[in-house]
Amino acid sequence: MKELAKEGWNYSLSENDSGELLFTVVSGSVGLYEISLLLTADEIDRYKKEGNTYLANLANEIRTHEPDFASRKIA
Repeated sequence: MKELAKEGWNYSLSENDSGELLFTVVSGSVGLYEISLLLTADEIDRYKKEGNTYLANLANEIRTHEPDFASRKIA
């Protein structure tokens, strides 16, 4: 895996061997845990246009509305 972007205690973005972009978000309050998912084509386009600002916003969206992303979680 190749790390493309990272903001400590917030998120990391990596590219796997298949070229897919794996986005991992740090979540929780008392106990911290990670939420990992593959970016969609639309999310990749927005990342290319908006950069790390988009990733920070997406990380916040995932933390705030975690159930909306449940079907995309990677164990």
